[in-house]
Amino acid sequence: MGDKEYEMFKHCFCFSKKDLLKSFSKFMKSEENKLTPNIDKIYQQFYSRLKETSLPTMAESWWYYDYTVNQDSIDLELCHCEKIELDDDDNLSSMTTSDIQIIFRIKCEYLTIESFAKMHQVSSATVKQWLKKGKLRSAKKSEQDWLIPEMAQKPEQGFTSGNYDIESDGCSIESILNYPVLKNAHTVTIRQDNQDSSIYRAKIWYNNNNEENCLIFNQKQLENFEVQLISDPNVNLNGSLCVWKSDFR
Repeated sequence: MGDKEYEMFKHCFCFSKKDLLKSFSKFMKSEENKLTPNIDKIYQQFYSRLKETSLPTMAESWWYYDYTVNQDSIDLELCHCEKIELDDDDNLSSMTTSDIQIIFRIKCEYLTIESFAKMHQVSSATVKQWLKKGKLRSAKKSEQDWLIPEMAQKPEQGFTSGNYDIESDGCSIESILNYPVLKNAHTVTIRQDNQDSSIYRAKIWYNNNNEENCLIFNQKQLENFEVQLISDPNVNLNGSLCVWKSDFR
């Protein structure tokens, strides 16, 4: 990588505690109109912890600091840039990152159905319907009870695409019995058909090779499939908020 790539790298990312505080402060400002009190609380906790943390400045290297807003936490990370590619106008086209180390993580609380309903000023019956239809993708099943991260938002109207990551141990036996195609799967993506909005496609990638599979569902079938994924302790929603740091430098 040459001088142009390094110049773009230094423009886009954070290399000191000062950079991080400035970036995250601007990010919170940009989000303030859509923050619930609970999410704002987690953001403030992260910002306070960041101010208290001693961080060396990353000078003249390809190491940088990053923060990731997850479904139930915010991570401060130390990352290494392996490769940067620029387009014909010398703008950042792609970047490969490796060796991501979590410096600290601020996790939110998990709420009961009743507490989540109260927070969003809806009935418990409404929240149960959301869960039954697979609308609260970041919820977790604890025996017979559901727990929902306080950072979860009310579901949007209509369908939104979803991505699920499966841990190395694989899906639970129950999931595989109900959906044998999930055996040895590592990723599931769910999209609405571009031509027919009543059709949904679940694309499945596998651990052992580049093989992939595709399931086609109607709305009810998709709801049942997503509830199975959400209920599985080995399946996690890949719903990290991508924050483009150069927008907040």
